[in-house]
Amino acid sequence: MEHELELLLKRLLEADRRAAVWCACVCARTALHLAPGHTPWPRLAIDTAEAWVFGDATEAECRSAAARAADVDHAATSAASTALPEAPPDAGYTAAYAAAASVAYATVGLDADEARWGAALDAHLDRLLATISAQRWPVTIPSFGQLQAAPTTLQVAWDCACSRGLVYTTLSIVELIEARARAHRLHLSWLDPVARAITEQLTGEVQIQRVISTWRAR
Repeated sequence: MEHELELLLKRLLEADRRAAVWCACVCARTALHLAPGHTPWPRLAIDTAEAWVFGDATEAECRSAAARAADVDHAATSAASTALPEAPPDAGYTAAYAAAASVAYATVGLDADEARWGAALDAHLDRLLATISAQRWPVTIPSFGQLQAAPTTLQVAWDCACSRGLVYTTLSIVELIEARARAHRLHLSWLDPVARAITEQLTGEVQIQRVISTWRAR
């Protein structure tokens, strides 16, 4: 039976690969302490994938990091592989499932019956679902040129972020998916992942608020 987390991470990968990679890394880190031996490769695979999220690592580096961790930690390998364009739609969930499986085995032991292992697995998947659902993602702020060309692009994000009459500089994962889906339906474009990473890394909330205030005053 498909776990709710699987559907969420599949939809997230379609909506925003950077957010999907970040969430896959969040899941993989929950089992990082269970990786066999003292090899640094699982941690480095996750670190590299997170660096890619912020534009500080390349896809080639993610591919290399995933390959080095492949024989050690499936969760870390899958998390790094989620950043690759050839990643399958369930790449993020594969990282989450592998992490949950590791935690389940550590909780009930390798000799546990299927029912106990399944219960432990579902329990950790539920915890991961709650953790991912609580993640908040920076709102993409287009450049002033894009605002002048297509102000509705920003409006799409704020329609979702302000649904309760409140203004946020971040969106929940569910709101992010909804915003991306609506933008796609309206044929609106978003900044590419690297450009978004650079923009969000260099601005910060004060600058974001200034851009919003300027846009609203126009």
